[in-house]
Amino acid sequence: VRVQDRCGSNSPAYLVATVGADRRTYDFGMLRNEAILAGRYEACWCQPDEDNFEFCNKADDFQVYFGDVTIACPELEASFDGVCMACPFFLSTPDADRTKCELDPMSLMIVMASGLFGILAFFVLFLQLEVDVAPKASRL
Repeated sequence: VRVQDRCGSNSPAYLVATVGADRRTYDFGMLRNEAILAGRYEACWCQPDEDNFEFCNKADDFQVYFGDVTIACPELEASFDGVCMACPFFLSTPDADRTKCELDPMSLMIVMASGLFGILAFFVLFLQLEVDVAPKASRL
């Protein structure tokens, strides 16, 4: 099993999976940006030829399409042209698909409430301050 851009094409970026003992699960190992970028790929199959040991070694040998594979970024990262990175802005978080960053409304409300609380605290403090000016001593 091989995951690549298109089955039967010579794809420079691909993943090779080992088939589990149950013949239903595939292990791609630890995924890294250097191996393959986040995005949508095709799962491709190649039936080995007993007479030709060189078969199933090249990307274009894997011609049978049997499904789609989406490689998503880790939970707190989003895809920037396939490269997974943390969102660059303080109030942004990855969307559900982790394909872009969007403004996080809860964080925005917390920042706005904190700012409003700070202004209110300053105003209350200002009202509580009393300025005492001692009268100047008069000359005789």
